[in-house]
Amino acid sequence: MLVLSPQSLNESYRVLTERRRLDRRDVRDFIAVLVPFCTAPCGTDVLRKAWRVQDAGGFGWWDCLLLGSALAAGCDVFLSEDMQHERIIEGMTILNPFRLGEPASFFS
Repeated sequence: MLVLSPQSLNESYRVLTERRRLDRRDVRDFIAVLVPFCTAPCGTDVLRKAWRVQDAGGFGWWDCLLLGSALAAGCDVFLSEDMQHERIIEGMTILNPFRLGEPASFFS
């Protein structure tokens, strides 16, 4: 099941409109499709989990918040193209989807 955080939608919107310079209306329509999957929490529990991830080392603060949100949502897998592939954080595995080749069995 796909789980997104409010932060991931906000970052996507910013990158697509400011860096990629796509039309705001088109990006908003795209983000609107993803909104139903925005079920990860964004409260003080996430903040505490992000602090633990930060203390474990190796991540920038905004990535810590994303990882903390995923942990609070109970995710087993976190997809990222720019974090350490196969690193495990509190039982959650970070995977780079571009390094997987064939779809992994847990995506079935």
